[in-house]
Amino acid sequence: MCNYVTENKCNITNETCPYMNPCPKTGGYLPSRSMPVNCKVKLNAEIPQGYYRVREERKGYLYVDIGDFTYKIANPFNDVPLYVKANKTKSGWKLKK
Repeated sequence: MCNYVTENKCNITNETCPYMNPCPKTGGYLPSRSMPVNCKVKLNAEIPQGYYRVREERKGYLYVDIGDFTYKIANPFNDVPLYVKANKTKSGWKLKK
């Protein structure tokens, strides 16, 4: 399921997500079987200048595209942001939203 959908609303565009279906038993919404892992809205979200795109999150790590490389950086946030500001330090990378 997409991390950017709350109930049936996309957090990026604030529109209804076409991949969420109403569930009559619970009164909520369930993801459709055809819901992609990365939808076009998520992939085409505009990234502010000076920020880097987060490719994905796996097992507590963010995979961030910096320049021509993808770096595996521990996720200091409670969620998965679309983009982050990254600074290289002596001990590794420091991330900001």
